[in-house]
Amino acid sequence: NNNNNNNNNNNNNEQSSYYLAWCHNRTVNFGRINQQSNIISAMQIDSIRVLVPAITIDFNKLKCDCNHAYSVIGFLNGGLLIYDFLNKNMSKQISSTLQLKVTCIRWKPDSSSIFFASYNNGELYFYNIDKPAILTSSNKNENDKNLVFNQRCFKIESLINEINFDKDGKMLAVAAQDGFLYVLDTQTLSSIRIQNDLPIKYTFKSYYGGLLCVKWSPDSKFILTGGEDDLISLWSITDYCLVFRGEGHKSWV
Repeated sequence: NNNNNNNNNNNNNEQSSYYLAWCHNRTVNFGRINQQSNIISAMQIDSIRVLVPAITIDFNKLKCDCNHAYSVIGFLNGGLLIYDFLNKNMSKQISSTLQLKVTCIRWKPDSSSIFFASYNNGELYFYNIDKPAILTSSNKNENDKNLVFNQRCFKIESLINEINFDKDGKMLAVAAQDGFLYVLDTQTLSSIRIQNDLPIKYTFKSYYGGLLCVKWSPDSKFILTGGEDDLISLWSITDYCLVFRGEGHKSWV
């Protein structure tokens, strides 16, 4: 998620660093991948212990550099934590009134303050950590410092397994347990208020079973999905069609 190239006249000596993190029950591990020339080495830097199982994590690329590894972590009980791994600093612990498992988190690529979180009841929320929360009967007793602006922006009658933005943050792909790939238009998003759920631009259907993972191509023209049909499917956004299904897997993708 972070790429720092040292200026050097000899391109073979350029070094790049990338951050990675993974959740394992009540431990969140963080590491750095260093690459110099064609040699790649991974080095674990830190791990933190948490009280509730951690489910998902994402880095904010606009805030990550050689001094900061700024992330948001989602938990089994619906809680959210803003954490800088390099400085070992918990900048904000966000309370959630949903108290549901967070299935996936993604920062909006063009924003340093907005991220989206999906839950196991099929709801998708967006959060703006720079905006104050709107107090309601369900959260008025919460500690003010743990509340930030949030709004539901999508809802389906199925578990949401993974979400991912295109490179510009204009579209959001949603892989769901009902077997559908939903592509949402996030250009209508307002960081102040949303009157309605985000509009669906495209829908695609798996061969059978749920879709478990989703990823955009670098040019945002294609989407890859994997699922319970043991297939990798490539979808064209420009032509609105299935390009191919990759067979060969003996289990879920």
